[in-house]
Amino acid sequence: MKNLTPFALAISAAGFFTACQKDNSIEPSHTATVQQADARQASGGYSVRNGRLVFANQAAFQKVVEHLNANKTSLAAWDNGNGVTSLKEKYAAIDKRLAALDAKFEQLSAAEQALAQQEMTVSERVEKGAILWVPDPVFASILNAEGEFQIGDEVHHLTQRDEYIVNASEQAVLKRQDWKNPAVRTFSIQYGTNKKTEGTAQRSGQFTMWYTDYTERDINGNTLPKTYNGRPTRLWASQWNVVWAAYASHGVRSQYEYKSRFAGWLDNDCSEIYVKGESVIIRPNDDSRTEQYVTNEDIKYNDDVVEATLQSHASVEFMEIVWSNSTHRAVYKGATAQLSL
Repeated sequence: MKNLTPFALAISAAGFFTACQKDNSIEPSHTATVQQADARQASGGYSVRNGRLVFANQAAFQKVVEHLNANKTSLAAWDNGNGVTSLKEKYAAIDKRLAALDAKFEQLSAAEQALAQQEMTVSERVEKGAILWVPDPVFASILNAEGEFQIGDEVHHLTQRDEYIVNASEQAVLKRQDWKNPAVRTFSIQYGTNKKTEGTAQRSGQFTMWYTDYTERDINGNTLPKTYNGRPTRLWASQWNVVWAAYASHGVRSQYEYKSRFAGWLDNDCSEIYVKGESVIIRPNDDSRTEQYVTNEDIKYNDDVVEATLQSHASVEFMEIVWSNSTHRAVYKGATAQLSL
């Protein structure tokens, strides 16, 4: 097992578990659904204002987060119908557009191909620090495409390193993104650091906050099968532990991808994709510092990504992650790829 540097992971009262423009490639119906009704009932209601989700107070935000984490199978429907284009939908729209472009690449003119090859997938934008990356699927569904949401009168605007909090009445500050204004409070987002076995891969460039690895070979050492049009494929694995001002998340992800003609990789369905995370933690307010084992796992079929958020209590206190281990597996065209972090 790979050790994690003991990390004081703030578990906010929002809970921890386990006006943005619409992208033309997203066409959510935004009609009321059972999932939206359930979430509103669970929270006492939320609204949409200036292109962002607005929660009446911290308790309302917490209840929505709890509801969504307990009903992950309905998360996509909730995201599609809540009246806001989320950060998660933004990721999907970018890669959906590039996947369509990649599929018809051979029909493009030389000039169009040259222009297309300047595009970057979400994975490449993340590595270059060119897009806000939020790994937790629930929080990425709550944030709008600009990385914003609102609790009470406070608007939260996320960047990769900092979260800026400002009263919603300060529209000029928000519009200018004048984050040095005295009206703005700044929260430094905290990322867990991992002690890794020498030689184990981790994201490079701007994005070295958590533990990642990938493989382009199956468990027998053979190159993984290529796509129908000859593109290489790989299994990509990650662990994360992040503390934002109103939400904290520790989880694991398995993702199957193919190498696009652009800069970066795109999602690729496989017949089976699996992830399991295990951690030893010290609970908040535990003066005896008793180490407790927690785990979560998930498996999907004919899909490209699976996540598992490790469970904990909702609290405003701190929790230490003593160590964390994860298993990642994908089956594609009969070949099995597997990684352990």
